[in-house]
Amino acid sequence: MPRFHVCVLGGSCGNRMIIIADHLSELFLQKGYDCRVTSISVWECFSFPPSADLLLQLLPAYKEEEVECPTINIRPFLQDIDDPLTLQKIYFEIEKNSEQRALTPANVLG
Repeated sequence: MPRFHVCVLGGSCGNRMIIIADHLSELFLQKGYDCRVTSISVWECFSFPPSADLLLQLLPAYKEEEVECPTINIRPFLQDIDDPLTLQKIYFEIEKNSEQRALTPANVLG
């Protein structure tokens, strides 16, 4: 599976944002996903949408049409860091995108 960049976006929930990003990194590793997880606070940098393959938002900072990647509302993680429905949405996007990347001409040709 190609390297995949996941960005966790938060705001005043700064500590929780970092805890969630670290937790997701561990979960992705356990599932065998080759993901780089970063976090960004809109309170510190709101001038542009972050560049990523998947944007996970703890607050609704950007609409999907404003960014070049899928976005998922992960607000349920504020109460349950292992919210099954939210995790399922994230895993689905990673797997879907990874399958699409594997079929691109550059990857098919070697």
